[in-house]
Amino acid sequence: MVSELTFKTKLKLENVIEYNNSFSKNRRIYLTVLFFVGMFVILFLTEQEKSNNIATMLIIDFIGSIIIWFLIKFRIKSHSKKTFQSDNLAQQEYTYTINELGLRFESESSNGNIKWADVKKVSETKNLYLVFISSNKSFVMPKSSISSAKERLTLKYLISLNLDSKKVQFRT
Repeated sequence: MVSELTFKTKLKLENVIEYNNSFSKNRRIYLTVLFFVGMFVILFLTEQEKSNNIATMLIIDFIGSIIIWFLIKFRIKSHSKKTFQSDNLAQQEYTYTINELGLRFESESSNGNIKWADVKKVSETKNLYLVFISSNKSFVMPKSSISSAKERLTLKYLISLNLDSKKVQFRT
């Protein structure tokens, strides 16, 4: 198997939105469930004397929760757009080299090396590979930048070879 993979990539706005949606998914679920339970309790306590129609309260609560879910997604999208458009570093083309030593990145303005020991987690979304170096910072690598299935397999092989399996979350 190949022991090194090099590819170039340039992030697009939709990559940043997908990253932020993926990164905030658990928080969105938590907030939506919290809203649902909180609203149900409030509706139940205030409407208990007027009506015993729990089904109507659940429907109202469910619709409110759906609205909250989409409002949060909309906010993430608008915040992602604003942040991406103001971040010149994120808009530059990057060259990544991944091998047994770790990850090397180069752009017009910056470059660096990340050792495998410094990688906290690697995950995969529908269109991205995410290499986390802290709980909220990652290298975002669009799958479209890795041209062939063989190169994607090489990337997964190098990551799996050099990281504990508990740190790797690839899609099946």
